Amino acid sequence: REQGLIKRWYTERHFGFIGRTGEQDLFFHLSDVERGAVEIREGSPVEFSLTLDQLGRQRASGVELL
Repeated sequence: REQGLIKRWYTERHFGFIGRTGEQDLFFHLSDVERGAVEIREGSPVEFSLTLDQLGRQRASGVELL
């Protein structure tokens, strides 16, 4: 599992990006967030797994707010 911070979150569009030190930002969707998350906020620390989307790009899944 990887860790990072929520860099951008678009509430009305239900997706955002996770920033990682020295790495490319990762896309995630609200459906990738583990149930029980109270509120997604920019700057919040998260833990997640890396997966590939349909085009072979990395994205975050199983996102858990820490």
